[in-house]
Amino acid sequence: MNIIYISSVCSQGKYDNGIKDKTITIGYQNQKFHHLLLDGLIDCVDGHIDVVSKPPIIHKNRTIQPGTECIDGITYAYVGYINLPIIKHYFVYRNTYNTIRRLHKTGSTVI
Repeated sequence: MNIIYISSVCSQGKYDNGIKDKTITIGYQNQKFHHLLLDGLIDCVDGHIDVVSKPPIIHKNRTIQPGTECIDGITYAYVGYINLPIIKHYFVYRNTYNTIRRLHKTGSTVI
């Protein structure tokens, strides 16, 4: 079974680097909850877990590039967007939708 998990969680290493560099100042409870949920899912599911998320890192750049990383059997797919106040939400929605369509296969479950 393949699971596509949609959330705002990022990998723990990326989150720790953001805390150290002071680019992340909020979201510890969110990160902890979703990370523990993913750890439980990876133990119970015989399959692959793809996480689609917008990284919670605040950048000074106008464009945030998409990226992927695979850690402990979980593949994190970060969506790219343009970091402008209203336009950002549209691009996050559109890129998340396109990423889900790309990852969805027969037998996949979207959470």
